[in-house]
Amino acid sequence: MQLRDGRCTLEDGFLVDDVPLPDDTLALQLLEEFREVVFRESEVVGQLRLGLRCSLVYRLDDAGESRLASRLRHCMWLTPAHSSIHARQSTKVIPTVQYGPVRTSSLPMKLYLSIVFNIERKVSYQRLRIDTRVVELTMETRKVQLSGGTTFTVSLPKVWATEQDISNGSVLYLHPDDDGTLLIEAGPRQESDDRTVRLDVSTYDTEMILEAAQSMYLVGTDELVLVDRNGHDDERIAAAKDLTTKLSGLEVLETTDRRLVLRNIMDPASVSIRKSVLRLKLIVLSMHRDAVRAVTDNDPALARQVVARDDEADKLLHLVTRQFQCALEDLQTVEQLDTTRSRLFEQYHAARQFERVGDHATKIARLVVERTDDLGEIDIEEFDRLADRSRRIVERAGDVVLSDVDARTGFDILEDATELAEAVEKLDRELYDREDAAGAYVVGLLLDSVRRTAAYGRNIAEVGFQRAVLTEEAPESSC
Repeated sequence: MQLRDGRCTLEDGFLVDDVPLPDDTLALQLLEEFREVVFRESEVVGQLRLGLRCSLVYRLDDAGESRLASRLRHCMWLTPAHSSIHARQSTKVIPTVQYGPVRTSSLPMKLYLSIVFNIERKVSYQRLRIDTRVVELTMETRKVQLSGGTTFTVSLPKVWATEQDISNGSVLYLHPDDDGTLLIEAGPRQESDDRTVRLDVSTYDTEMILEAAQSMYLVGTDELVLVDRNGHDDERIAAAKDLTTKLSGLEVLETTDRRLVLRNIMDPASVSIRKSVLRLKLIVLSMHRDAVRAVTDNDPALARQVVARDDEADKLLHLVTRQFQCALEDLQTVEQLDTTRSRLFEQYHAARQFERVGDHATKIARLVVERTDDLGEIDIEEFDRLADRSRRIVERAGDVVLSDVDARTGFDILEDATELAEAVEKLDRELYDREDAAGAYVVGLLLDSVRRTAAYGRNIAEVGFQRAVLTEEAPESSC
């Protein structure tokens, strides 16, 4: 679909415009073009919490003075009787609206308007009506008043309340946080809101389907329906079943000629992110220890066992990533996990670093399997000492984030990682004089994995140290 001026096109469910606009007036005129948009069947496929995105690029004559903040007040879905819309309120959707910067500068800016919704299945006809208006969005202050001698009251910003359709008797949900903030959630609250995605994979190969299924799992999809008009073959079904062994909680619920249904059956409240990260830490440290021993003992069989355990580490990282993603989008998930977003970020960041340590353990093990004859150039004792030191850095760094170890430990880890990097660099330079180029190359790869392992430990320690600084627990400088 194209607008009358031919500047905007509909691509993959998005309305996108990148035309520079000189002032707010023309921007509003363009928004009027989006007031009533018709999607045809070939253009709309149910996607997870993703609908319309208008991107407006504009330049202003008066730098920094003019403001543009367009908000989607509400949208109404009008569908034929035979169409089925899965939404929070029957055929009326109160969307989650995401918007970009509202204060402009002399530089070109972008304004994003996103309607977030779920579609149960592909429908043949949809008409989306959007009401837009311009408001000025600024931080507001309110004075607390004491009502009846016991109740604290505060008024809500009128513009915000109007846009959220708040009236007398409306129910708001208050989420107090440990940092002193109070989040206010408007709209209906449902205890169970399954996120279902229907995806037409008729033109996908097996690898593309697996990538799509894994992506939907990571962003929090509860149920994924894969539809193939040509029929699913045995190879595809087998690949989907194999995927369930690599993603925690994912099961194959239905397999027919044209439908393949995958569903996550794991309750978020039953999963402890901290315990999952702790388990991941133990796995990758064990992998690293065995990989180093495979080098020192020249044991390809042990190295193959290390490679086989990499999938287990990836599985735990995927679980942590899914929980973290859900917590970013849903306040209830954070409450169920009994933690804070800042703590979740620390644990997610640590999990990412642990998984990379596991990747380098796998890399070391593969070198033992594939390049056994080239390991003769390595100084076994020195390599074992450096590798053990890098592993201890990772282990201690994990304790800083996951076990609330004193911040001074994190500071010591940063210094130790720096010293180790210098020692590895010195040893690496000595390889330049080796006559055996192939052996020197393999040893260089092993030393690089040791250096990177320590660097990942440093990354973990930095997060814990930053938290300590914010809570005034960091050690005083000796300067």
